Amino acid sequence: MVVSLLLNGSGAAEEPGIGTQAAADKATAFINTQLGGQATAELQTVEDGDEYYVASFTINGQPMNAYITKDGKYLIPETALMDMEATQDAPAPSTQQP
Repeated sequence: MVVSLLLNGSGAAEEPGIGTQAAADKATAFINTQLGGQATAELQTVEDGDEYYVASFTINGQPMNAYITKDGKYLIPETALMDMEATQDAPAPSTQQP
């Protein structure tokens, strides 16, 4: 316990990285800058995940989820399905009209 206090400086657990709110603020500002005033991103939630901060935004009412690296340097705005077999096995959309 004493060693832990000496290494950490206090008994409080420190959050790794820049912190959820700082990461969310930085990501929101970045997104809004990239949108150039044509749309507005609003933070809905941010959580501390295992390796990333997980944030959800709305952009002009449309939901968007993103991951933010713990150091606050990278925003990963989308996820993509990498399992090509799942998409190849899915039935093709019907083009027939009723």
